[in-house]
Amino acid sequence: MKCLAYSFIIVSAIIGAGFASGAEIFSFFAQFGFSSLLFVIPLFFCFFISIKLVFCSSTKTSENSLYAQNKILCKNFTMFNKQINPFNVFMFFSFLIISSSMLAGIVSLFKLQFGFSTFTCYFFAILISYFIIFCPFKTLFSFSYFFVPLMIVCVFVLFLLINKTPPVITLNISPSLPFLTILYCTQNIFLSCFLILRLGKSLSKKEQALTALFTSLIICFLITLGILCFLFCQNITQFEMPFVSASYKISPTFGFVYFIIVFFAVLTTYATTISSLKEFFTNSKKYNNKSLMLLIIVFLSLFNFNNIINYLYPI
Repeated sequence: MKCLAYSFIIVSAIIGAGFASGAEIFSFFAQFGFSSLLFVIPLFFCFFISIKLVFCSSTKTSENSLYAQNKILCKNFTMFNKQINPFNVFMFFSFLIISSSMLAGIVSLFKLQFGFSTFTCYFFAILISYFIIFCPFKTLFSFSYFFVPLMIVCVFVLFLLINKTPPVITLNISPSLPFLTILYCTQNIFLSCFLILRLGKSLSKKEQALTALFTSLIICFLITLGILCFLFCQNITQFEMPFVSASYKISPTFGFVYFIIVFFAVLTTYATTISSLKEFFTNSKKYNNKSLMLLIIVFLSLFNFNNIINYLYPI
């Protein structure tokens, strides 16, 4: 049970607004048709091996800070008489981009669910951001124990009840698919590596392997269901949040349940990135300001949820 619970926490850190809404699954996989299903198995092994490697690194230091953990993953080098860790630089910008996509995701969700104006949606999104910044990390991730299993059930129900049309079956493999498969895995491991490192400290080697297995299976199962939803119902690709819109077409109640799932998916992923960004800002004597951090996230979120998923994510 401990391994399964930990796998839910890692999955909840990965399946943010882009994944849970279906936009990310379409952008990285489903747009390439049936051939994208062939890459789910390699993706499973990429996730399993990557999570195992990060778990193995967790025993190499007793420190829990992001900077200490990153020294394990990538050695420092000297530039302009300063110690620089390239992994820190990469992660800083990655966390900024993903945090901005989560904030933009909250805005899009509120527009879709409540029909609020953009200004009102941003007002509530910023309030939620401040709540996440000051809320204990463990409290937010306690939600994962119920919303991850609920999401698995709901995506499966969505696939069963969605209005299906005969798909066009082609197996032309795009040259970019192998690259996107590796990119998708690595960017998500980078996103959640700090969390994985911390969890790994309380697991034995056998428990680490089981947690990595459960996590990889859940993610790849959800991606497979997501690809099938797009293949059998291609008209949902026109929506900013395809699975949320498709859920409302099935029934308002089911749509609201799926809205709650996506909202909690955003909260837990946002909590992961915000917690990591807080370390970057609090470790800087010059920029030790959480409001400045949030201001940068809000500015990036103005690029729009779909644009961030389609353009900034791959960058």
